[in-house]
Amino acid sequence: ENRFMAWMGHSDNATHFKSSLMFNYWSNVKTKFDFLKQVWISFGCPGHGKGPWDSFGVVIKSHVRGVNTKGKTRITTPREVAAAIERHFCSLEYEQKHENATIQKVVVNYIEASEIPRDVRAPSYDRLVGQKSSFSYLALRAGVMLSRSESHWCEGCLRGCLVAKGTQYNCVECDGPDPTWTEHSVERMDATGIANRRALAQAAGHKRAATLAGAGSVGKFIIVQARERWSMAESAHVRSGHYWLARTVETAPGSGICLEKITERRTTRGATVFTAGDYAISVEWFHRIDSDAMGLSFSKQIFDEDEDDSEMPSVMNSTELRAVEGQPIDLDLTDGPALSLVRPPQVEPALVLPPPPKKQSVRTSTRLSAHR
Repeated sequence: ENRFMAWMGHSDNATHFKSSLMFNYWSNVKTKFDFLKQVWISFGCPGHGKGPWDSFGVVIKSHVRGVNTKGKTRITTPREVAAAIERHFCSLEYEQKHENATIQKVVVNYIEASEIPRDVRAPSYDRLVGQKSSFSYLALRAGVMLSRSESHWCEGCLRGCLVAKGTQYNCVECDGPDPTWTEHSVERMDATGIANRRALAQAAGHKRAATLAGAGSVGKFIIVQARERWSMAESAHVRSGHYWLARTVETAPGSGICLEKITERRTTRGATVFTAGDYAISVEWFHRIDSDAMGLSFSKQIFDEDEDDSEMPSVMNSTELRAVEGQPIDLDLTDGPALSLVRPPQVEPALVLPPPPKKQSVRTSTRLSAHR
């Protein structure tokens, strides 16, 4: 209630905003926020004016050029540029001369390019053709944007009153100079796109698992990536960022620890496969409660009398770990859910989600078997 339903963005024509990466990001915003019905980004001429630092950049550039043309030595490397700027603008003489100026002091920081951490698996995206001549963009769906040359307001465009003909979309209510939108793909193109995402998530899982190595790690709640449905009854709760809830338990009675670091090149614990560097985490599972349509209330899994629980505790791979109680949640990897734990005494037995019936052959999936 009283929520806004559209993201209306306006920016100057800066290239770092008008990029394939940003177009891909905007195309996916509606998939992350269900209440958003439209994402409309417009570009125009800069209207914020120039500040003192804009002109000061010219002063620095002129000084460096002067040193290079009039000095006894030539500047040939970035480090030498930083040294030349520091000698002149960071001197006591310069500060005294400019004590009443808008910019009174300059501090130079320099770092080698090799020292800057960069993701070597940086993604690449479809290039949106006509970026320089287009100034208005609508997010059609994930990986697809619409563009047009004119940037003008239209309520019909905002409501999505568009008629498609091939890659062209015409707004039936638009009275502006350019009612036609053109479709463009802004999908991620590198072959390792999905694999890259998975590798980053797995590395983050290893890092989070390491926080469970110390004292007091047993009994902590954790969020686990859900790549499959636990049972058909879980379908009602499946949504973006779907996850499972578990609590760490001792690997063996009295051990006081809940995880084991894997050193073998490849091994298994039960039906779960591990490789070197993974952590095997011992857990007990919690089910969502049917009475909570939001899927945020849980009750501890209760085994039927005729159900085999000899594989307890369950063992999960740290590559699927997405959050640990007491640790920050990475919103890039999960929706940052709010959790409400419902303990069995507080819930009628009929409201506790039962384990899936054996006839559903849950154990035929090695992943599901691992989480049983």
